[in-house]
Parts: sequence; structure tokens; C-alpha cells
Amino acid sequence: GDVDKQIRENVFVRMVTNKNAVFEGEPIATTLKLYYRLNFGNVQMTKAPKFDGFWSQEGEQNPNQKPQVETINGQQYYVLDIQKYTLFPQRSGALQISPAELNMIVQVQVQSKRRSVWDIFGGAQLQNVPYKPVSNAVTINVKPLPDAGKPEDFSGAVGKFTFQTNLSPKESK
Repeated sequence: GDVDKQIRENVFVRMVTNKNAVFEGEPIATTLKLYYRLNFGNVQMTKAPKFDGFWSQEGEQNPNQKPQVETINGQQYYVLDIQKYTLFPQRSGALQISPAELNMIVQVQVQSKRRSVWDIFGGAQLQNVPYKPVSNAVTINVKPLPDAGKPEDFSGAVGKFTFQTNLSPKESK
């Protein structure tokens, strides 16, 4: 029980968005973040978040990213971005991003049950423990696009668009 509590208090994942209320089609930057204060390894996403009602695009990850430091409830944690997404809501209403699940190994200190001459140096041993953190679910409130001033032939695209096509090669058999 102490080991589980030690891990839960020192390693967790969160789904973080830059906005929680948007209009249909408005992009939302979403990041799955790992917060930690213990050593870990072998991180794998076993269950990706589901983006029902969103069109999603995965962002590129920096393989050389350095951990940032964030303070939560007075405690400092190292933070790594596990995965970034850009989401585009396709309908109005309360849309939910389901939790992601990870699988990892966390290194914790456990008290040795055997007495040894080495106990004068602390008596604690390091142990690798499998851990499966689950992120939070996130609800995004999506407002419909306004009807006032909407052109008759409006199809949902907002903005000015230019399209150009090319064929390569220009001739074929």
C-alpha cells in the first residue's frame, strides 16, 4: 500500500488543453503530460485518448525535449509532453476527450525487511514497480457558429481559401 501511494503521489499523467470553450471548427491545442518526481522508464501508451466529435491531428514530438518544472499544490514536478494533438470540433455541445492510459516502470524506495550492517546507510532499497497511470477526461463546450449574417450558401468553412492544382508529370502514357 505504501509503495502504491508513493507512486500515485509522485507520478501521474494529465490531459491539458489551451481552451475549454470554443466554436465549431476552432482548433484546440491538447497535450498529454507526464508529471513525475521519481525515476521511471519504459513508457508506452497502451490506450490512446478518443476524440469523438473531433477531427484530430497528432503533433510532432521533440525526441530531445528537456523536462520542465511545474508546481502543483506546493510540490514541484518535472513535466514531459508525451503526445500533442490539435483538435477541431465537428459539432456543437459538450464533447468529451476520453482518458489515455500508459504503462511504465517506476523506481521506488522500499524499506528492507532484513537487518544488515548496511542499515546504518539508510536501509532502503530501490525497486522497479510496474505502474499504469490513467489521465483525466476533458470536456470541451463547443458552441455552434452564429446564424446572424450567415450567407445562404454557407457550408461550414470559415475564412478565405485559395486552391491551386498541378500535375506531375504533365504528360503520361
